[in-house]
Amino acid sequence: MSGNLRKVKAFWNILTDNNKPVSVIGWWASWPAEKISGVLIADLFPFRDTLQQTCFPVTMQPHLEQISDNCSRELDTILARDFSIVPDEISLYNEGERGLTTVSDQSNIGLFRRDFKYDLEKIHYFNLLAAQQKSSQIALFLNSTDIASHLFYRCTAPAHENGNWSTDSELDSRFNRVIEQAYRYAETPLHSMLEQMSDLVHICIVSDHGFTFVPYTVTVSWNIVLSELGLLSYLPENNDQKFRSIDWDRTLAYYDPRKPRQYLAITMNPDFVATNQQHQYSNHDLHQREAIVLKNMASVRLADGRPLFSFIGKDNASGELLFEPRTEFLDNTATLLVGNKEFPASNLLQGPRLSGGHRKEGIILLWGAGFKQGHRLTTSTTYDVTPTLLWVNNLPLSHDFKGSVPVEAMKPNALSRRPPQLIESYGPRQLHEFQTAMSESVDDQIKTKLKALGYIN
Repeated sequence: MSGNLRKVKAFWNILTDNNKPVSVIGWWASWPAEKISGVLIADLFPFRDTLQQTCFPVTMQPHLEQISDNCSRELDTILARDFSIVPDEISLYNEGERGLTTVSDQSNIGLFRRDFKYDLEKIHYFNLLAAQQKSSQIALFLNSTDIASHLFYRCTAPAHENGNWSTDSELDSRFNRVIEQAYRYAETPLHSMLEQMSDLVHICIVSDHGFTFVPYTVTVSWNIVLSELGLLSYLPENNDQKFRSIDWDRTLAYYDPRKPRQYLAITMNPDFVATNQQHQYSNHDLHQREAIVLKNMASVRLADGRPLFSFIGKDNASGELLFEPRTEFLDNTATLLVGNKEFPASNLLQGPRLSGGHRKEGIILLWGAGFKQGHRLTTSTTYDVTPTLLWVNNLPLSHDFKGSVPVEAMKPNALSRRPPQLIESYGPRQLHEFQTAMSESVDDQIKTKLKALGYIN
């Protein structure tokens, strides 16, 4: 997500406006980098060859690139030694292998390798800034623990708890420490901080969710069918992409596999641009667009000529078109006719790639002067993190914050000695001197994708 989509100030903006030194490393939605009272290494710094404004100040970039080069040289040694991931498998991934069926897939290995490399770099950036004492506070965002838990969760539990995933004792035993090791590396900045502890230091560790098993269920890649019908378009593929990205400007309708329904639910794309060569019509004629989808879906047949879908109706609440496919399609031996092409059902049926899924409960750990020791929080949320950070910095909270300083975490006299002050608002986000607006087309594609996933209206 681009920082251009933020409507309010981030915590680093508020601290900078109040002359509080802060450095930020890889934080979500921090690109394009802004001028702050410290160092900002944007979350998209790894893509600095194609993007501008990936760090502030720019004089830091040569130092950061040297660290990145050093991490690249030691990466494969670390992966083989600590994660049982060997270079031969990685080279297969880099050549474009895309198997998606088991935990040993090159795609899984390559995806984890990429995120772990980024985190390894960020940990070294953290150590550099901590040693140089560039700021009195540093915010660090790491992601490899998340991707490790998504991909290798099934390797960590007994077979009877594996959510119907197939058991492969060799692979499970080989990769059963990937998640643990990812957390060990994520903890290394904390270790360096603990060595320099004093009563003036505060630490906040936060994760917005936990993990649990994803049941193994077979799903259908309906977007492949929509693509063959000319209703969905993909961007040109390249070897650096693990998944094909949807071209939202040329996509009329799509299927979101993250929203399971009793029936096949096809969502109309509100941001379609009428440049699709197969369909020329007004952007604003929703009924005409829906008629095109219905006509094309009705043309899909089984090998014996029977229509695959029967139209159920429209979900007026979501605007989705609902279809019911014939149950015999789920037989691996069935064949589908889409236009002049034959598709074996086995090419469209797939199990989940991710054995670990999000669990609502996350983690908030607070340490430092004013916080209770050994107390278990019961009501705090991630919305409390920024208010707590501002309280530590003797800055007021805002009436428009959703969270507050967690009273249950505080020692009895901490808030009475220094009660939180309140202001009406810190105001809307503003472009800082170093930052200029980036391409709106990138933001538009991001917003469309977030709408499709249900994150924004």
